[in-house]
Amino acid sequence: MHMGEYAMRDFNELSAGQHQRVMIARGLAQMPDLLMLDEPTSNLDIYHQIYTMQLLHEIAHERGIMVLIICHDLNTASRFSDRVIMFSKGKVRADGTSKEVITPEIISEVYKVKADVQEVDGRPYVIFHAGELDIHDDPENDQYMAQTGMEPDNETEEASTAEA
Repeated sequence: MHMGEYAMRDFNELSAGQHQRVMIARGLAQMPDLLMLDEPTSNLDIYHQIYTMQLLHEIAHERGIMVLIICHDLNTASRFSDRVIMFSKGKVRADGTSKEVITPEIISEVYKVKADVQEVDGRPYVIFHAGELDIHDDPENDQYMAQTGMEPDNETEEASTAEA
């Protein structure tokens, strides 16, 4: 993973992306049969996201290890995964190849958003229709507020939405 330049630096001096790369390299150095990673491309620039996912995919196939990745980016999951398992409300909603799992119907059901799915390089590629999402009609947010007893604060809600 080209991490030699970080070998003598204090871990706390590294950026968040460098932390991420160091932790992945440490996991790979242990030569595991199973490598579990939670959002391994978070805090990485696009080059290092692609580099990391390609490397993990190649290592999985070359060494015969299983790489289990939690990833919320459907396009990244589609491009680099041999198998995709999509969860909804803590249960498996779909399990199969990216073509079997990443479909407009399943995306709509799980995420409550409209999306087009096109094929790029033999894999599904998702294009979301963000303008069609009603951010004020969120049943999960209503459930959260009911569970916590919090009252909606429209001014705070709008401010946080504008920043997103």
